Amino acid sequence: MSRSRFLRSLPILAFALVCVSFGADASLSATRGETIHTVITSLGLPEWSGGEHFTDIAPGHPFSRSIETAAALGILPPAEQFYPDLEATRAEALMFALQAMGLRHEAAVLEALAPGPSRNIPQYIAPYLSLAGEIQPAPPGEFLRDPRGSLSGEELFSLGQ
Repeated sequence: MSRSRFLRSLPILAFALVCVSFGADASLSATRGETIHTVITSLGLPEWSGGEHFTDIAPGHPFSRSIETAAALGILPPAEQFYPDLEATRAEALMFALQAMGLRHEAAVLEALAPGPSRNIPQYIAPYLSLAGEIQPAPPGEFLRDPRGSLSGEELFSLGQ
C-alpha cells in the first residue's frame, strides 16, 4: 500500500473505531467481538458466508458473522478459538483496525527491519503499535502508553477525534 493510499484510509479507521462507542456504554470495556464487529461493519467489508473458523463462536453469537468474516479475510490469525467475550485491549483494537486496512505486510516488514520492544505485549502486536505511533491522526496517547489496558467505549470514541 502506498503512503498516500494509507493516509487516505486513516479517516476510515477513525470512523470504524468511533462506531464501536455508539452501541456501548462508554464506561464499559469493549469486547473483542464488539471491536471486530465495528471494524468489519464500518469498513463495509462483505460478510463471509463460508464455514466457521472458531470453535468458541456459537452461530447465535451477536458478532459471529463479523468474527468469521475477519478470520476469512486474514484480519485474525488462524486459531481454534477467538474468545469473543473477553475484554479487548487497546493494542488489539489498533492491530485489528490496521490489519483490516491491509497493513499486515507493512507491520511484517517493520518488524523484520526494526524490531521494537514488546512492552509486555505479544510480539505479533508490537509492529502495529509502532505503525500506530507514526500515523496521523495519531491514536490517543493512552493507546501507546498503556497498550495492555482494557479498551473502553470512551477510548474508542476518542480515537476518532
